Amino acid sequence: MVEDVKYIVIVCCLLSLHVTLGGQKAEEETAVAVYQKVPAQQRKSLAEAVEQLVAAEKKGDWKTVYELSDKRSEETWSKFFKKMSHKRLLREFSPSKVTFMPPDGSWNIQGCASFEGNPDRHGHVADITALWSGSRWYLSAVAFVPFGDEKKATLQDCSIPEF
Repeated sequence: MVEDVKYIVIVCCLLSLHVTLGGQKAEEETAVAVYQKVPAQQRKSLAEAVEQLVAAEKKGDWKTVYELSDKRSEETWSKFFKKMSHKRLLREFSPSKVTFMPPDGSWNIQGCASFEGNPDRHGHVADITALWSGSRWYLSAVAFVPFGDEKKATLQDCSIPEF
């Protein structure tokens, strides 16, 4: 009887571990598929830079966001901090598509984002611009993408996938 209980407990633990690892594997496979068009030698570092940006925006770590940002605009830290400190914190960003932008050699990472104050699992289409320069990635902050024209633009709803 005791051995049967031990066996059941071990099987339950192994099944639980399999489900957890399976979910992590599915999440990793989705991330790999999203960045598939990026050159192989830069793919992993782009995914890591995006993860770092998202984590920093969730915490309001504007110094890290600034360090990851493209400084071609030569925006000073104080101007950047003033602009970002009024921004709602990112709750989630789930990338779904990466597109190369030939004019400036950047990559557009499009996905679904939600910020503080948005209902759970509800977001809007958003993107990050990534530029490879000097052996590293420079990223823009996560920003909603307005659809329409200059007279009338709206945000497109999306759902944050659950893994």
